[in-house]
Amino acid sequence: MLTGKYRFGEKPPAGSRVDLRPKPYQHLMNKRTFEAIDALRAAAADRGLATGTLALAWVLGHPAVTSALIGPRTVEQFKPWLDAVDVHLTNDEREALASRMEAAAA
Repeated sequence: MLTGKYRFGEKPPAGSRVDLRPKPYQHLMNKRTFEAIDALRAAAADRGLATGTLALAWVLGHPAVTSALIGPRTVEQFKPWLDAVDVHLTNDEREALASRMEAAAA
Protein backbone atom coordinates (compact mmCIF):
# COMPACT_ATOMS: atom_id res chain seq x y z
CA MET A 1 0.00 0.00 0.00
CA LEU A 2 2.80 2.40 0.87
CA THR A 3 4.69 2.06 -2.40
CA GLY A 4 2.11 4.18 -4.19
CA LYS A 5 1.14 1.59 -6.78
CA TYR A 6 -2.47 1.56 -5.60
CA ARG A 7 -4.77 4.54 -6.14
CA PHE A 8 -8.15 5.19 -4.59
CA GLY A 9 -11.00 4.19 -6.89
CA GLU A 10 -8.72 2.48 -9.41
CA LYS A 11 -8.35 -1.20 -10.14
CA PRO A 12 -5.15 -2.62 -8.60
CA PRO A 13 -2.33 -3.49 -11.00
CA ALA A 14 -2.62 -6.96 -12.52
CA GLY A 15 -0.66 -9.52 -10.53
CA SER A 16 -0.30 -7.30 -7.45
CA ARG A 17 -1.11 -8.63 -3.99
CA VAL A 18 -4.37 -6.70 -3.85
CA ASP A 19 -5.30 -8.04 -7.28
CA LEU A 20 -4.43 -11.63 -6.40
CA ARG A 21 -5.78 -11.64 -2.82
CA PRO A 22 -8.13 -8.65 -2.35
CA LYS A 23 -9.97 -9.85 0.76
CA PRO A 24 -7.20 -9.14 3.33
CA TYR A 25 -6.90 -5.58 2.01
CA GLN A 26 -10.56 -4.64 1.53
CA HIS A 27 -10.80 -2.77 4.83
CA LEU A 28 -7.91 -0.53 3.76
CA MET A 29 -9.24 0.39 0.33
CA ASN A 30 -11.01 3.58 1.37
CA LYS A 31 -10.62 7.32 0.92
CA ARG A 32 -9.17 7.88 4.39
CA THR A 33 -6.36 5.36 3.85
CA PHE A 34 -5.41 6.91 0.53
CA GLU A 35 -5.47 10.45 1.92
CA ALA A 36 -2.99 9.37 4.59
CA ILE A 37 -0.84 7.66 1.95
CA ASP A 38 -0.93 10.83 -0.17
CA ALA A 39 0.36 12.80 2.83
CA LEU A 40 3.13 10.24 3.33
CA ARG A 41 3.98 10.45 -0.39
CA ALA A 42 4.26 14.25 -0.14
CA ALA A 43 6.46 14.03 2.96
CA ALA A 44 8.70 11.50 1.22
CA ALA A 45 8.97 13.74 -1.85
CA ASP A 46 9.95 16.65 0.44
CA ARG A 47 12.89 14.51 1.60
CA GLY A 48 13.75 13.08 -1.82
CA LEU A 49 12.75 9.58 -0.71
CA ALA A 50 10.52 6.84 -2.04
CA THR A 51 7.26 6.58 -0.14
CA GLY A 52 8.04 3.06 1.04
CA THR A 53 11.48 4.13 2.22
CA LEU A 54 10.07 6.84 4.49
CA ALA A 55 7.36 4.50 5.78
CA LEU A 56 9.87 1.82 6.76
CA ALA A 57 12.26 4.40 8.25
CA TRP A 58 9.35 5.55 10.45
CA VAL A 59 8.73 1.98 11.58
CA LEU A 60 12.40 1.16 12.13
CA GLY A 61 12.89 4.27 14.25
CA HIS A 62 9.84 3.74 16.44
CA PRO A 63 10.91 2.88 20.00
CA ALA A 64 8.11 0.31 20.41
CA VAL A 65 9.10 -1.63 17.28
CA THR A 66 11.71 -4.35 17.64
CA SER A 67 11.63 -5.62 14.06
CA ALA A 68 9.92 -5.03 10.75
CA LEU A 69 8.67 -7.81 8.51
CA ILE A 70 8.93 -7.03 4.82
CA GLY A 71 7.86 -9.03 1.80
CA PRO A 72 9.51 -7.88 -1.40
CA ARG A 73 9.14 -10.30 -4.28
CA THR A 74 11.89 -8.77 -6.42
CA VAL A 75 15.27 -7.12 -5.92
CA GLU A 76 13.74 -3.90 -7.25
CA GLN A 77 11.12 -3.99 -4.48
CA PHE A 78 13.87 -4.54 -1.90
CA LYS A 79 15.80 -1.32 -2.67
CA PRO A 80 13.50 1.10 -0.78
CA TRP A 81 13.82 -1.10 2.27
CA LEU A 82 17.62 -1.05 2.08
CA ASP A 83 17.55 2.73 1.70
CA ALA A 84 15.38 3.05 4.83
CA VAL A 85 18.20 1.74 7.01
CA ASP A 86 20.13 4.96 6.30
CA VAL A 87 17.20 7.28 7.11
CA HIS A 88 17.18 8.33 10.75
CA LEU A 89 14.12 10.22 11.95
CA THR A 90 14.08 12.03 15.26
CA ASN A 91 11.13 11.51 17.58
CA ASP A 92 9.87 14.96 16.57
CA GLU A 93 10.13 14.12 12.87
CA ARG A 94 8.33 10.80 13.36
CA GLU A 95 5.54 12.49 15.34
CA ALA A 96 5.22 15.28 12.76
CA LEU A 97 4.88 12.72 9.98
CA ALA A 98 2.21 10.80 11.89
CA SER A 99 0.34 14.04 12.57
CA ARG A 100 0.52 15.04 8.92
CA MET A 101 -0.96 11.70 7.86
CA GLU A 102 -3.69 11.83 10.53
CA ALA A 103 -4.65 15.39 9.55
CA ALA A 104 -4.88 14.43 5.88
CA ALA A 105 -7.13 11.49 6.68
CA ALA A 106 -9.39 13.37 9.09
